Amino acid sequence: MNAIEQTLRAVAEAVLSDRDAAKVDLDALADRMAQIADANPNIGPRTRLKRLLKLISSRLGMALLGAYGPFASQPLSARRQTLMRWSTGRPLQRTAFQALKRLALFAAYGCEPSLWPIGYEPLEPSAGFDLETSDLPSEADFIVVGSGAGGSVAAAALAQAGFDVCVLESGINPRQLGLNEADGFHQLFLGGGALTTRDLSVSILAGGALGGGTTVNWLTCYRPPTLDQWERDSGLPKRKIEEQIERIESRLEVNDNPVELNLSNLALQRGCQNLGWSVHRLRRNGTNCADRCAPCTFGCPYGAKQSAPLTYLKDACAHGAKIVCDAPAKRILFNRDRATGVELSNGEQVMARRGVVIACGAIESPALLLRSGLRGIGANLSLHVTTATFAQYDDPVSAFWGAPQAVACDQFLDEGILIETPALYPGFAAAAFPWPGDPLEPGLAVFLSIIADAGEGRITLDRHGQAVIDYRPGTRTSERLLKGIEEMIRLHEAAGGRNIRTLHQPPTDRPGKIVPNRIGLFSAHQMGSCSRAVDALGRAKGKDGLFIADASLFPTSLGVNPMITVMALAAYVAEDIVASS
Repeated sequence: MNAIEQTLRAVAEAVLSDRDAAKVDLDALADRMAQIADANPNIGPRTRLKRLLKLISSRLGMALLGAYGPFASQPLSARRQTLMRWSTGRPLQRTAFQALKRLALFAAYGCEPSLWPIGYEPLEPSAGFDLETSDLPSEADFIVVGSGAGGSVAAAALAQAGFDVCVLESGINPRQLGLNEADGFHQLFLGGGALTTRDLSVSILAGGALGGGTTVNWLTCYRPPTLDQWERDSGLPKRKIEEQIERIESRLEVNDNPVELNLSNLALQRGCQNLGWSVHRLRRNGTNCADRCAPCTFGCPYGAKQSAPLTYLKDACAHGAKIVCDAPAKRILFNRDRATGVELSNGEQVMARRGVVIACGAIESPALLLRSGLRGIGANLSLHVTTATFAQYDDPVSAFWGAPQAVACDQFLDEGILIETPALYPGFAAAAFPWPGDPLEPGLAVFLSIIADAGEGRITLDRHGQAVIDYRPGTRTSERLLKGIEEMIRLHEAAGGRNIRTLHQPPTDRPGKIVPNRIGLFSAHQMGSCSRAVDALGRAKGKDGLFIADASLFPTSLGVNPMITVMALAAYVAEDIVASS
């Protein structure tokens, strides 16, 4: 066993409780940690993690982090003291702690059945999407880069109008759906599920396979509450967007059919009712879910989730569109100021006779445009930055089963705070919860607060040409995060929860300051990062034949789950392209 392997084993032993460490093979766990670290497709973060492991494997490196002797040579109690000190120390120490803790706990609880909580039983995966993909053509009328909420709708509209359409998807066409947690994150999420801001303070979840976010989201279908503001400030016509929403909801079969509430949803509803707060059942694009949900995050194995591959991509293919997977776009090709095609990362090219539609999402769309030489791109990034609280309940139902999001509390929506419930998986939960502690206590229920932030983020490129996410919550966003925590605690108390905790490090039952890597922060909705480079019709300023049709168009943070809004804006953009072509 080399020095890095010894360090990984020592980290795993220190992070796990004595009880849980005794249940696993620590050598095998160290191997799994190394495999997960090596599988990160983002070169920069993967390299930084390897440097960290090398650093703490040496006496000098540990001295730079304020400790003595190689990490693996310290007694177990000293290793735990070192990690605890780092968890509240200087920024570099906090970043190191979070990287090590998350890696060890995800590898352990996400992959080791002996650590899974009562009530969690992964299903057998089903076959993947019944959607034919193609080889790369030499040319098409329109190239659509991205197959998620925006790209699928744009592709369908253009194909139905009679144009020859090629859809480029950087990720895979999954052969299986309803995957286990480790495989699901690796195969279906951007960055293999390991994507974060540059400083690791915000974990980023974004779809990274065929169907994008529509394949991995939790089916929640909100109408946008911002249309009046967007029409007034940005020229987006409210009536036309609402017309598109009606069509989108019909195609996705959006409904409010009741589903059985799991523990988190049951507790949220009960807490709101006991406080007299506004709570409502969510509208969802699921049909015949039949209360058998569990693996929504890793692709619906029942075909109940009306995701893009079952709806708009299917429509696009029926009208002749070609879908090419494993086709990451490197840059857009131009003839002077007109978009003429796309070059892939392997050097292959596909030419566009009429135009290129960018719909890679608010992280990858600006990265592609920056690699293509455009400027003024990447600012105004909103993340719907999210945190959570958790508590124990005596209810006989589990939070690890059932519809992930079925009810929501919109009592504070006008203040930029929406309270919902997350899907719960052992590895992700253990990596997110504060340390030390039992991350998967019996009767666990979790609430999350989605914050309408103020566009404090920015996308830039690293030296490898990959996206770098910088984000620091401003004063207003931090105030909303703290208020969201306070109100979630009140909800847990009103619902009968006990041992209530926030995601602050170290563990606490009261709100604290919003300090990077001292509180668990997440983002499942990214938006706004191209809004300053386009007009109200999604046309790139100063470029002909180049359009943007995804959440990066949003002028401001939305405040609610964005899928329906993304699709409606993409339909609006595509309608104008058809009319002008």
